[in-house]
Amino acid sequence: MSKFKITPLPDDPVRTPQKMDVVVAACVLRMHGLTQAEAADKVGMSERSLRKYESCSWWPQVQEYAYDEELDATRIAARAAFHRLLKADDGPTVRFALERLIAEFAPPATRANVMSDVTVHVSGGPLTADGY
Repeated sequence: MSKFKITPLPDDPVRTPQKMDVVVAACVLRMHGLTQAEAADKVGMSERSLRKYESCSWWPQVQEYAYDEELDATRIAARAAFHRLLKADDGPTVRFALERLIAEFAPPATRANVMSDVTVHVSGGPLTADGY
C-alpha cells in the first residue's frame, strides 16, 4: 500500500490513526456491507474505534482511497483473467469477450446500439462552465 495522508481537523475525535492500513481495510469491509462490529472484529480493532474513525472529517478521504484501491485490484484481476482466456486458445470465447470489451470488435448492429445509448442531445443553447 502506498503512503496515504489524511487531513484531520482540530475537532476530530481522532487526529491520526496509528495504523492507517488497518483503517483502510476496515473501510473496504464496510464498503462490502459489513457492520461496524463485523468490520472492526475482522481487522482487529474495537467497534468504538471504528465508530470514532467514521465520524471524523477525514473519513471520506479514506473511503475514496479505499474505493480506488479496490477498483485497481479489480482491474488487475480482470486483466489477469482475460490473459488466461487468451492463452486458453478458445477462439469463439476470445471473440465473444473482445466484442464486448472493445467497441471496434463488436458487430455493426451492436456497435450502433451501444453508440446510440450514450448519445447526448442538448437543446437550449450552449452549456456554461458549471454545466447548466
